[in-house]
Amino acid sequence: MCSSDLYYTHECDYTPGLATKLNSKSATKICVSYNETISRFSSEIQNKCVVTGNPVRPVFYKENIQIGLNFLGVPLIHAKPLLLIQGGSLGAKQINTLIVENLSWLKEKFIVVHQMGEAFAKEHPELFESADENYKPFDFIHSQMPDVLHACDVVISRSGANSIWECAVCAKPMILIPLVGNGTRGDQLDNAKYFEERGAAIVLAGEEANAENLKNALTLFLQASNRKNYSEHCKELSQGKMPASTIAQMILEGCKK
Repeated sequence: MCSSDLYYTHECDYTPGLATKLNSKSATKICVSYNETISRFSSEIQNKCVVTGNPVRPVFYKENIQIGLNFLGVPLIHAKPLLLIQGGSLGAKQINTLIVENLSWLKEKFIVVHQMGEAFAKEHPELFESADENYKPFDFIHSQMPDVLHACDVVISRSGANSIWECAVCAKPMILIPLVGNGTRGDQLDNAKYFEERGAAIVLAGEEANAENLKNALTLFLQASNRKNYSEHCKELSQGKMPASTIAQMILEGCKK
């Protein structure tokens, strides 16, 4: 049975948030997702830090490409790369607007899977009327997301901890458009830059998220060799580990002491 004063905290982002800073003072162990995060704590607290990675649901470790393609209505052999846009559960207006404004170009180069979020979907019902073999619009993809993610070749996304690590586990090249400015402490930008510096993603932040830069980044990923290179770097970051199991084992061992 665990002692009442034994507890653990986990930081999913590259930089510690307020909750982690408060918890770290009395926590038994501080689980972090990145080695570099440890240096953000004081020396006495660093000794309590353990690099575990960021937990991702086990279903993301199971590759079911055919199931994902069947859900999307895309044949196994398709001439264009499959591009997944994750516009958020409610709708990331910056990403969605950029996609809609450049949709004709995107459809020429890719099969576009556009998860736009429920709010944006309600505002733009016409997008669903334009669905065809090169454009697959969704308000939200629920339980099918792991299979869809495995089936896709490139992902455009925000860079929240869960989304970015799900893509890493699935070894997907990413174009990350982090949330910046008012209303954020900069955690998404820090996460995105970490992946970019390690060759796993291209980051378009703030005013950089424009049509020209988006097309340049996606043109790079039209080459299978470039996609493979970024994919390999994603694999190196995730290392095939299951952080949830590592954390659970740590807690169990702590309870036995």
